Amino acid sequence: MDDDNFFIFRKTHREPIKTRSAVDGQETCLKLYCNCGPGDNPAQSEVCGHIGAKGNFPCRKCNIGGSQKEKETNEGFRKFFFVCLFILRLYLRSYWTHLNSQ
Repeated sequence: MDDDNFFIFRKTHREPIKTRSAVDGQETCLKLYCNCGPGDNPAQSEVCGHIGAKGNFPCRKCNIGGSQKEKETNEGFRKFFFVCLFILRLYLRSYWTHLNSQ
C-alpha cells in the first residue's frame, strides 16, 4: 500500500464514504480499514484469505516464493528475508517522507 492509499483510508474515518445498501437501498456510510499489522501470523492469514506458509507464494504483501524445490535452495530461502525487509524499508521511507512534508 503506498502513501496515497494510506491517507485515503484514514480520510474515510473523518469523512465516511456515502453509498446505498445493495440489500434494501438505504443510505449507509463506509470506513475503510487495512489489515497491515506486522507479520503474517495465523489470524491475519485467516482474515486475508492467505494461503499460508505451505503455499507456493506464502506472503500476502509480496510475490516471494516459487515451487517447493526453489524455496529449499539457499538463494530461495535468502529471498524470503531480503524481500520482506525491502518492503518494510519502502513503507518506512514513504511514511517518513509524509511526516516531513507536513
